[in-house]
Amino acid sequence: MNLLQVIEPGWLRLFNPAEVNQLLSGGEGGGLDVGDMRAHATYSGGYGPDSPTVKLFWKARPYFAIILRFSSGFRAAALFFCNF
Repeated sequence: MNLLQVIEPGWLRLFNPAEVNQLLSGGEGGGLDVGDMRAHATYSGGYGPDSPTVKLFWKARPYFAIILRFSSGFRAAALFFCNF
């Protein structure tokens, strides 16, 4: 899923790139509250919080920011849309 599938392009045109970054990631020093994300996650397709795949996702999640930072150079947190 990409950003334009979640937000109508017309709404994004209201903001410049720096403002979109601020909205999505909190800008410099911004971050996602992974505990809150995990507590409010919903699952479908036969997956649930005790599914091996979901457990592996949450176990690997702390490394995503490191990989993203290394591969993209962005220091801000990434927003992930997962469709399990």
